[in-house]
Amino acid sequence: MPPTVESITSTAKESPNAIDALAFKQRNDPFNSLSTWNETLPFCQWQGITIPVELGSLSRLNRIFLGGNNLTGSIPTSLGNLSSLTALLLGRNGLEGNIPEELGQIKSLSIFGVGQNKLSGTIPRALYNLSSMAFFSVTHNQLIGSLPVDLGITLPNIIEFYAARNQFTGPIPTSLNNASRLELLGLSSNRFTGPIPMNLGRLEGLRHLNLEKNTLGAGEVEDMCPLSSLTNCSRLRTLSVSGNRLKGALPTSIANLSTNLQGLYLGRNQIFGSIPSGIGNLFNLISLSMSHNFMTGTIPEGIGKMSKLQGLGLRANNFSKEFPSFIGNNTQLFVMDLHENNFEGSIPSTLENYRLLSLLFLSHNNLNGYLPKQIFNITTLQILDMEANSLVGSLPMEVGNLKGLRILDISENKLSGEIPRSLDNCHNLENLYIEGNFFRGTFPSLSSLKGMLQMDISHNNFLGEIPEYIENIRYLQYLNLSYNDFEGKVPEEGIFKNASEISVIGNKKLYGGSPVLLLPACPSQESKKQWRRFSRRRMLAIIISSVIYSVLLLSLLYYYVRKPKKKHPETHLVMNPLEEQLLQISYGDLSRATDGFSETNLIGVESFGSVYKGGLDRIGKIVAVKVLNLERRGAFKSFVA
Repeated sequence: MPPTVESITSTAKESPNAIDALAFKQRNDPFNSLSTWNETLPFCQWQGITIPVELGSLSRLNRIFLGGNNLTGSIPTSLGNLSSLTALLLGRNGLEGNIPEELGQIKSLSIFGVGQNKLSGTIPRALYNLSSMAFFSVTHNQLIGSLPVDLGITLPNIIEFYAARNQFTGPIPTSLNNASRLELLGLSSNRFTGPIPMNLGRLEGLRHLNLEKNTLGAGEVEDMCPLSSLTNCSRLRTLSVSGNRLKGALPTSIANLSTNLQGLYLGRNQIFGSIPSGIGNLFNLISLSMSHNFMTGTIPEGIGKMSKLQGLGLRANNFSKEFPSFIGNNTQLFVMDLHENNFEGSIPSTLENYRLLSLLFLSHNNLNGYLPKQIFNITTLQILDMEANSLVGSLPMEVGNLKGLRILDISENKLSGEIPRSLDNCHNLENLYIEGNFFRGTFPSLSSLKGMLQMDISHNNFLGEIPEYIENIRYLQYLNLSYNDFEGKVPEEGIFKNASEISVIGNKKLYGGSPVLLLPACPSQESKKQWRRFSRRRMLAIIISSVIYSVLLLSLLYYYVRKPKKKHPETHLVMNPLEEQLLQISYGDLSRATDGFSETNLIGVESFGSVYKGGLDRIGKIVAVKVLNLERRGAFKSFVA
């Protein structure tokens, strides 16, 4: 799957590791420098080493920093004897087992970080009662249980609290509003239930709130109301409630959130209605995601005023009507994801103003018109996805400007013409999807694209032999050439060795290749010569028969056109000698003779129709049957001629 706004910005929303805890310590304890920390217990990358129990006997020890190593085993209970300990950082190791109850005896502990380990069980209640605790991180473990209802009361000095990526259940404690110093709260990727607390707005110093990927909400229209209380958090910079089951319309008050807000993530919920027009007030937003909801209406012009916006994710909603008029204003935009909506009209050339755009997703809409050449002047593009629209015209030769392009998906449109050879300039191209169009001609040599992983050019009108360079693409994992008009021998090297990774069905002139493909065997050289001689004789016979038949047919037509009208009808039919020589052939005779005008009997395509061979049983002859396409301009004149 291609990356989305959510995945690209997830790093910024994840809870911190031990390094972040160091930064926290530096901010809040200026007389302790980073170098002092490293002199205490530096990074050592101790593979398979356990924490020595003897550490618990160092009664004057006040800081332990063992994060970012490969320590295994459990946390020694003896560490609970270190009554002077103020900081315990054991994150990013391979520690297992429970968090010892004894750690709750360390009354001076203010920094506690055991994130990114393999710890299990519940968090000892005594740890929640350490009123000196300012930094608390247990992220990315296998911890269970629920958070105490009085959490905000027992940890009155907490500033940063992280419990993401565990298996916690139950509601988010409403008592958190009593933790007046709380700035960063990260509870994502758990199983928390119930509503978002209505009183989180009392935390005036709150800067980061991440509740994503839980099951918050009751599926009621009131689920979005708590967001209104957050307008009191004037320092709020990141808000994410994506991946829950919150229902309802966005409150208009969302436009009154802090102007310091840089990240707003509301995706994968059950939000309906339109985007409030005042959202442009959040002019410092860097990332905005509302993907995978039920939102409707148009995109407000206010989003175009967000001059710092880098990521815009609105995929999988029901936004409709014309393409957003503000397109081109957000010159810092890095990701635009409008995939799977109901946008209409043509793609504006003003996209060219996005000189930093890297990922553009416009697939599964109702867009029409031509591919603007200006898009291919955005040399920073890495992913261009326009699948399943109604685009027409050709693929511009300017596509060769996108030398950093990794994924090109223009499949399932109405594009035509030949594939430009300039595509070979896209040296980093890994995935090429152009299936389901009307492209024609021979497929160009793309021998410079040595990093290609997947290629689907099926359901087009390509002809000629399969390009030889394809079998030399070393890392190619998937190849679909089906339903074209390729001919000749199927290669046997490279990806063609594994028939499960390729498809060539619907190309009736191919032969050879892997037996699994069930294609005809390669003809021998002698049989090829015989076939060519036979084909020449057969073609000559067909041409002669066609000429004779055409002359007879036209003579009959001439007779009927020039024949004088009789003043009195005769009682019997007098046959002309020429008429007696002509066969009376019905449409049914011709259909049976050509096997229903099947492709196997097709011997040529001319400007105004097709020519089929057919055998008339009653006269024992092979004849040529020309079927005129009267929809072609000039076909009728050709018949008369």
